[in-house]
Amino acid sequence: MALHVAAAQFQPYQYEPLPSPTSIRVVRILGEDPDHAICGIPLIRCRLQFAELNESSSSSTTSSSSSSSRSSKPYQALSYTWSSPLSPDNSEPTQDQQEASQRSATTYRPTNQWPILVDDRLFFVRQNLYEFARRIATIVEAETRRPPYGKSAVVEAAERGDLPRVRDLIAGGADLAAADVFGETALHYAAENGHAAVVEALVRAGADVRRLDRSRRTPVMCAVQRERREWAKVVEFLNQDHVVKNGGRAARRAWQGLDTASADFWIDAICIDQENLNERNVQVSMMPTIYRSAESVLVWLGVDPVSDEFYDLLDFAATTTTTTTKTLSSSLSSQGATDVLKRLPGRLRSLLQRNDYLYYISVGDVHIRTVHLHGKHAELDRFLLLSWFQRAWIIQEIGLGRKVIMWQGQRQWKWDDFVRLLHLIESVGLTRALKPHEADVKFAIGQRSTEPWILARIRLVIRRDGDEDEHASLGIAEKMAAAKPETGAATKKGPGAEKEEKEKSLMSLPMLLALTWNFYCSDPRDKIFALLSMAKPLTGEPKVVVDYRQPTQELYTRVAHHFLRGTGTESYTPDLRGAHVEARESVEPFEGLSFVHRYRRTDQVLPGVEDLPSWVPDFSSRLGTRLYHKRFTAASSAKLPPAEEEPLKTPPQNPTQDWSKLTVHAVAIDEIAHLEDKPTDGYEDIRSWLTLLAVLPSQYRNGQQHIVEALRQTFVAEDEWVPDPKHTDPIDGFKEFLWWELVRLKSDNKAFEAALASLKVLLGKGTGAPAFLPTVEEVTQRPPPEMWCLSHGPTCFAASEKPTFRETLFRTYRYRKLCVTKAGYLGLCPMETRRGDAVHLLAGYRTPVVMRRKVAEGGGSGGGAAATELEQFTFVGEAYLHGIMHGEALTPEVSVGFRDVVLV
Repeated sequence: MALHVAAAQFQPYQYEPLPSPTSIRVVRILGEDPDHAICGIPLIRCRLQFAELNESSSSSTTSSSSSSSRSSKPYQALSYTWSSPLSPDNSEPTQDQQEASQRSATTYRPTNQWPILVDDRLFFVRQNLYEFARRIATIVEAETRRPPYGKSAVVEAAERGDLPRVRDLIAGGADLAAADVFGETALHYAAENGHAAVVEALVRAGADVRRLDRSRRTPVMCAVQRERREWAKVVEFLNQDHVVKNGGRAARRAWQGLDTASADFWIDAICIDQENLNERNVQVSMMPTIYRSAESVLVWLGVDPVSDEFYDLLDFAATTTTTTTKTLSSSLSSQGATDVLKRLPGRLRSLLQRNDYLYYISVGDVHIRTVHLHGKHAELDRFLLLSWFQRAWIIQEIGLGRKVIMWQGQRQWKWDDFVRLLHLIESVGLTRALKPHEADVKFAIGQRSTEPWILARIRLVIRRDGDEDEHASLGIAEKMAAAKPETGAATKKGPGAEKEEKEKSLMSLPMLLALTWNFYCSDPRDKIFALLSMAKPLTGEPKVVVDYRQPTQELYTRVAHHFLRGTGTESYTPDLRGAHVEARESVEPFEGLSFVHRYRRTDQVLPGVEDLPSWVPDFSSRLGTRLYHKRFTAASSAKLPPAEEEPLKTPPQNPTQDWSKLTVHAVAIDEIAHLEDKPTDGYEDIRSWLTLLAVLPSQYRNGQQHIVEALRQTFVAEDEWVPDPKHTDPIDGFKEFLWWELVRLKSDNKAFEAALASLKVLLGKGTGAPAFLPTVEEVTQRPPPEMWCLSHGPTCFAASEKPTFRETLFRTYRYRKLCVTKAGYLGLCPMETRRGDAVHLLAGYRTPVVMRRKVAEGGGSGGGAAATELEQFTFVGEAYLHGIMHGEALTPEVSVGFRDVVLV
């Protein structure tokens, strides 16, 4: 190793203690130091300084001039990922992108760390942060003016025709408008010296072709005057119509004026002593104040750009969305909309999938332009799936930051421009084209690539100020005023009113957890700590504080008690456009049990937390679709007899203070008798379904439906859908689905014959069966389609604005099993369910739940005398049982059987 030592000491960096409880460190990146290199690579030199935060601003939640948080030293807070900036789960649309993501994971693994100099001592950072530091160092060098003529690095490189260096400086964000003492820019020098390739590179990067130097010369005039090298080629290029027309747009294509040469940054990996747990606890608790106090939050999305098509779409959204989407949204919601407007979302979706050219649709004075090209959905989806969007820490970084700037590759844009893009995507109906599968119907979570919308909604709720024009740009200012959380309390004036008003802009921890469930952290404790400091203060026991010495299991258990208490009167609208603000949602008491999904999904980003109490949700685990919904009232308190004085006991009811146990009011109503054989979440086998139906009579238990119709409603948990226009009846869509599943078995003759035998049995069960099932002749004589898309692919999908039966099925069935209870109910239950598990109703809970009786060891259950008096159960999860979801099982006889039991 070639090691050159000068003034710097190549020894590990040692942190100095912070001088006060309100102190932070900020780092300034000074540039590359050619005198200090390792393996020939110059080290990046940085300097750490202390800054003092305004202690009185620690509780501030807005950036209004009267109460904004400030620091003794202006700085920018960096928001970035410690690991790979690409999607964390390798679920990219194409094989090439999957391979690129896998290579990225190797490149950005934690063991790959790069040395930099911090106060002349060695400090190691991970790849993504090193790439950011190097980009800033390049910009610092590019903005440095060399004597005697004040030429920048890009001007010098352009003058000598160094094309690789020019490209590096452009990629690093060099200011192409920078001029020397003669007023000449890099383009002037490249043109006057006849460097045609450099001229073209500068123009394509946004250099101004009409810029005048102090002698009143444009670049083309410089070329004509000097006649050097390829000057004629330069003149020909610069005189092209499109160059003359579009030149000089560097403000959109290149650097947008961040003062990096004198900027101090707050970067957690450098500014916090990560090995000092006491300091780490304090600094993490201060993060809301740190981000509110920053001049801006700079979002670093990595050095690799997505695609030109994505940036074109971003530019389009930033410049034309205001009137277009506002008029489009209002027209679409109007009862008197024309037939063209009624079909517009489907038509746009179809155009975006099928055409590879710009297309304009005119409706009156509104011009809707689609710039998303054929096959480029993957590019937009890939951007929305960047790992940065899925980090839990960004919720407070974006929610609290005064101003947000996003940076990827050599492109930089403002947060409100990105929100306009999200609004455009949602307005023209592209969200279904991106990811049609699994989403939580209540909070719009669970669906990959929805995280950016959630971030935008949270920021609109928390930051109600004028620093950014998101409300105006989206045309929903008056509607978003109603989108903030409601607390049910009237507005007060007088002493303490300002503090109370600030707290109203905060969201409760249960609400934030529900909305941001699929955001992740490498340390599962950070999923809580990232939200705790920006949420409303928790009241009651158990206490929850930022403490990295606390085991994850203990932290999650304590938080679960608060989560199960719900949000009270606080409610929230999940619609970014504010079009349906009356459809407000809250987290109901005990609703948190519906977030208990123990099954490890195949697309799980992190391994999850083991050894949690059965009733405690794994807040770090990706969530499948929940069954819990307001339409269900299996055991809601409204259905209980009036004599029941306390139907819902607010947790914890635990006098021993053993927070790992939860007391609930429950009654056993049934038992799991049969389960389908389903080894994985993506597995589906119609043979197991038909086998389960064979044990049931043709008329379902409620006496009102055929068993196959009960199966259809069970598969989708009564979530009816409007199918493809060519299938006007939902039954037709169900029949087509079953037909396809049966035809798929033709490759396995034995399985196919067994399925046909079961089909014949079902067709013989009552006169109603043929309405729901394909005939034997249809299955045996109609050949399977050559491609799935003939039945459910782009042609069908583009013409439909509603989900198919298969999509609706997967939202509810994918992570569950089909079951039959001892009493003959057909249902969906968790993947972990076993035969013999008990089905219970919980007082105040909307769906049945599956629980497993816990066998006491040594004749007792432990936890004190009070605990041993109650029967203990393991909580398996929520269930759907067709026929008892609306209180049918809550008879007077059952209601008197409610008793306290303990979940462990």
